[in-house]
Amino acid sequence: MDMHKMRSNGLIFAFASQDKESVDARADEEEEKNCFEKSCFRGSAIPADRQIESAQEEDQRTRLLQLSGQEIEKQNNVNQLEAVYRQTQQETQWLEEDRQRLQSAVDKLTVKHRQLTEEEQVKTGLLVDAERERKSVIDKLHEKELELRQNIDHLETCLRRLQTKIDDAKEDEKELQLRIEHLNAIGGEIMDNGGGQEGPNESQVEGHQIERVELGTMVRRVLNVDDEPALEESNAPSPSLPGPSSPSGAMILRERPESVEEVSIKFKVFENGHWKVKHEMMVDPREPSEVMRVAIKYMRKKFGLFNSNSKVLTPETCFERVTSDGTYSIHLIPAWTLDSKERRKDAKPRKRIR
Repeated sequence: MDMHKMRSNGLIFAFASQDKESVDARADEEEEKNCFEKSCFRGSAIPADRQIESAQEEDQRTRLLQLSGQEIEKQNNVNQLEAVYRQTQQETQWLEEDRQRLQSAVDKLTVKHRQLTEEEQVKTGLLVDAERERKSVIDKLHEKELELRQNIDHLETCLRRLQTKIDDAKEDEKELQLRIEHLNAIGGEIMDNGGGQEGPNESQVEGHQIERVELGTMVRRVLNVDDEPALEESNAPSPSLPGPSSPSGAMILRERPESVEEVSIKFKVFENGHWKVKHEMMVDPREPSEVMRVAIKYMRKKFGLFNSNSKVLTPETCFERVTSDGTYSIHLIPAWTLDSKERRKDAKPRKRIR
């Protein structure tokens, strides 16, 4: 724009100077011509000179008028050109102001676009991170869901197995109840036949022990705990407990060597996640009847007897079992027997296929 202005100004001034020089040159030529004519006709007559001079003056006036008109016309042209130049310069100034204003707006828009681009990049990065984190969480949830489904399937399988074992245990319980009732009936017949005072009590104790031993076997079978066949152990004649036909004065326990020292037998109960000693006693191995008496007392209080390997114990053999394995500890499980005896009596026995 500045170069265009300078070019316009130079052209205008060049035209004006050329017009002025041409006018001056013509005036000089006319003056020289007049002087030459004067010098040539100086010797002529005075009237002729006056006429010539008047004619020349007239011509000069005419020419001066023409030159003045031309000068005025040229000055008018110059004024017009100057007005056009001023108008052009003003328009150029306006255009420059508009250009500066537009350039300022463009700069502001450029800065704003840069800021928006940076913010958009930051937001895009945040969205990408959030999407990545969401996918990671979804993958973890899928893995957790698969794991939970596997656990659910495993638990359902275990539940079906346990339900089957519980059903079998209920059938065993009914069968055992019938056997207990049968043994109690035999004990009643012995009492009716006058078999003495000790026979029925011993039969009742034996039936009571058989009930708990069979229940222990049933629960261990449900919990997949391997154990010795407790039925054989309870049904076989115990060396420490006489049978119904034994005399009342028979020995209850086997004789042991006289040189054995007393041992400590502990009855433990599971409380607050630990086995705590509930009862401790010193026993002579030659006379362990006190251990049997305490064991029977706990069984009457609905406690089950177990050794450290979760094997079911009976009052008659508990001393020998805990001394033979070297633990000298009898574990008590509360609420071992069931309270629904009357309901089980009404159950009809059915034959099982083994």
